[in-house]
Amino acid sequence: MTMEETETEDWSKDYDSLCYNLSMDEQSVNEAKRKYLQAEASVKLVGKPIYWLACSLYECCFSRRLVLMNGEVQSGNYLPLNQLLTSIGLSFEEFIHKYLNDWSIVANTEDEFYSHVEKLRRKWVVMKHIFKKYKQIFEAVCVNIPADHDFKIKRVKVQRTVNSSELYKFIWTFYCYIKTKFPHSIEDVMSSSQLLLAVMDYCFGEVYLSDATILSESVQECFRLSENNSIIEKFCEDFISQLRSVEPKRIRDYHLKPLIKDLFEENVLKAKEDRRIFDSAVFDVNVKNIKNEYDTFILKRSEYDNRLFLDSVSKRPVGDRTPTKSTVVSRTPSEASMKVRRNLIKDLEMDNVPQTPLSNRSFLPPRTEEDKIKRTPISEQADVLNRLNNLIIKYKSVPSDILEDILSRQPNNVRNDILQIQKTLSEKFVIAYCNGEEKAKDFALQRLDQCSRLFYRMFELIISSELQRCSDIGIQRIMSKMEVISALFAMSVEIVLNTYGSNERKFPWVLHVFNLHSFHVYKVIELIIMNDTGLSRKIIKHLNTIEETMLETMVWVKDSPIYEMLSRCNPSKPPQYKDVKPKGNSTPNIVRSDDFRHQRFGAVNHGGIKRNLMAMTPLSSTPSPFEQMDRPGPGQPQPNIRIIVPTPSPILEIQHHSPPRAQGAQTPISALASTVNSLGVMSPPPQPRYLKSLQMFFRKIYNLIYLRMKNIAEKLELRNETLQTIWTVFEHALTQHLSLFHNRHIDQILICSTYLVTKAASMNITFRKIIEYYREQPQVKQHIYRNVLLKTDNLPPDLACGCVISWDGPAKGDIIKFYNNVFTVHLTPFIRLTDSQNPLNLAAPLSPMPTMYTLVPDNANTFSPRRIESHNISVSPRKPYIFGQSPTKQLDQFNKDIQSTRSKTQKRAFFDVNESDSKNTNIKKSALAMKYDTR
Repeated sequence: MTMEETETEDWSKDYDSLCYNLSMDEQSVNEAKRKYLQAEASVKLVGKPIYWLACSLYECCFSRRLVLMNGEVQSGNYLPLNQLLTSIGLSFEEFIHKYLNDWSIVANTEDEFYSHVEKLRRKWVVMKHIFKKYKQIFEAVCVNIPADHDFKIKRVKVQRTVNSSELYKFIWTFYCYIKTKFPHSIEDVMSSSQLLLAVMDYCFGEVYLSDATILSESVQECFRLSENNSIIEKFCEDFISQLRSVEPKRIRDYHLKPLIKDLFEENVLKAKEDRRIFDSAVFDVNVKNIKNEYDTFILKRSEYDNRLFLDSVSKRPVGDRTPTKSTVVSRTPSEASMKVRRNLIKDLEMDNVPQTPLSNRSFLPPRTEEDKIKRTPISEQADVLNRLNNLIIKYKSVPSDILEDILSRQPNNVRNDILQIQKTLSEKFVIAYCNGEEKAKDFALQRLDQCSRLFYRMFELIISSELQRCSDIGIQRIMSKMEVISALFAMSVEIVLNTYGSNERKFPWVLHVFNLHSFHVYKVIELIIMNDTGLSRKIIKHLNTIEETMLETMVWVKDSPIYEMLSRCNPSKPPQYKDVKPKGNSTPNIVRSDDFRHQRFGAVNHGGIKRNLMAMTPLSSTPSPFEQMDRPGPGQPQPNIRIIVPTPSPILEIQHHSPPRAQGAQTPISALASTVNSLGVMSPPPQPRYLKSLQMFFRKIYNLIYLRMKNIAEKLELRNETLQTIWTVFEHALTQHLSLFHNRHIDQILICSTYLVTKAASMNITFRKIIEYYREQPQVKQHIYRNVLLKTDNLPPDLACGCVISWDGPAKGDIIKFYNNVFTVHLTPFIRLTDSQNPLNLAAPLSPMPTMYTLVPDNANTFSPRRIESHNISVSPRKPYIFGQSPTKQLDQFNKDIQSTRSKTQKRAFFDVNESDSKNTNIKKSALAMKYDTR
């Protein structure tokens, strides 16, 4: 017998023994073994086979659907998760983070199972924070707590007094059981914290009436001074200062007390007199009944037993208990080390912390002194909720007087349509939030009231801002678009749910509920951030993350409207960056913003694109610069200036002593004035071929991918020419091979483009190194590069999307398989290998890359010179001259400046660019019009 056969026989015996101890059915056992062998044959599984077999068994049991006698469909196959972990000697942190998460990727599991694993992880993180808060409150309230925290119930038959150790364990178990009665309503961080305070308030109130000696003197004094035997106010004041006591009291009075009454009627809880559940005569019975009820729940759902958090107090890893006789595999010292456990817990907690996206980092609100205070996750979430309540406290769930005044000036059907849309979406929200649970309706109505208040607040701010820029017809057109109102309401719901720290209803839950597509929703995110200045940093980061998520993957799904819109264009393919870039990339513009949030990378107001986010008309209808420029009235802000600086004639081209650039890499300087006539006024641009909404969409796509591409290139220490080559390859893939993006993530194309260029250029950069640096970006998830779609569905026939490859292998694989079998087939012909002097050449000129603009705030000098790095020149803008409106004196000064600039620029042409800096500093630089900077 070979060594390999011996090892297979060993883990097979261990697996059979494990399944026998768990009482698993034969079908699940064989299916789990088959999936394990299939995954092992495709990838190398690092770790003990029994660990991966446990993951496979858990997946198979989750996929089983059992129909009970009452008609209820039950999943999980009654697999005791805690017994499974105990039998193989694996802690929950290791199981969920090191094995189960990877198994869901390497085994190509269903999306439902992957979502279940994510929910399981988030639940664990939430309950971990809840337990920390519980332990903190309990130790402050009770006395005589043993130092070693050995909370074991002493089985004594004589009548005795309940001690603090037994109380500690019972209250936490009672809380975990009560929480199972609200599976769809109390699942977020804030509701779980409020329920914890309500349960502890009820329990300590019963303890005070039964045996007050367990409680500290200060707590006893608070109970004596309270009128209704409640100290929730003290809990909120001492432990979660940002949390208002109204909501915990609401949960206690309207949800907890009626539930406890039902438990007494069902004989789950017993009381000797006056319903004192902590009386020594009935306490042991109550402990046993609550334990049995909770055991039944976690067995049906195959859930994690939250009582194991109590074991962590005695310094044992969560999920790790003393091995029993049924233990199959003993843990090695290295696996059981506390350092490994701390790292795993840290990784799990960090996965639940929202990361700051690469885009718009410099445009977040500055941190206040209050933001710099270190808080626990629960206190931080309570602070975010408190800020939201302060924002909407002056608003109602109906239009305010200001909004009613605006709506009154519109046609009657506009107001009625808005109210009808809000009503319809509200009904859908309540039904989806309750999910058949009648107890959740009160929570749903409370969240709905907050959503409606926030919706009308943001709608009022956006419309008021638009009134200063658009005509009444434009406002009416915005209000009449159902997707705009629906998207705004959806984002209001998303903000409220995120404020509560919801786990079950994380994005894109709201899109599924309202049946909205991400292509229509992403457009309102920028408007929200720009107009609602009261949103906290955390909410803005969350909105930015949502926008990136929609742009990077959700808009490329099969039913996306982007494909239909492109098929109506001529040509029917995505535009290049030069077709959608702001005109500021070729002609410097000045933009003044009333708030720092106008400085988002996609919000530059060039060509009138931003102000028409929802428009579906061709850009050819955009008025000329003269028609767009209105003279401001008294007291009105200066409008955006979009007039080109007058350029001297003839144009002088500066000869730089630098290596020649690839053809098409940069636009010559003479092109900067190609659209400027003799009067210095920009002539109308050529007719664009794409809709405004498409131009705005692809501009955001290009800017987003450029940030990520540049981040990787800087870590790889690539030259600018190589970066531009990677950019050109990515642009070619998007414009000529759209099928590569279908049902995929744009980062997958970014990674493959980077490797293709570096490999063709004979650079010593491996795929692993690119993935290593890519993983440092905040948006990264493992499934992006481990679970890539290999089989591509056909796009509409009238859409130019490149060749489609017939693939007979598995539907999904890792990023390397995608690169070898799909990506290179499309893109290799685009790259031509030449001699060693010029190792890399493309079948097209290099494409221009985006320029990340920083817009000028109001307190800055908007007429100071601006520098164009790509052409090494600076431009001094001029105030515009408008015929028929500007004074004649301004025109005379305009002509005088042109003549003086012409002579000065001609004189500067005699100086060589390599002359010393001292000579250059002696030149009197003009503060007027265009200047050539030779530094």
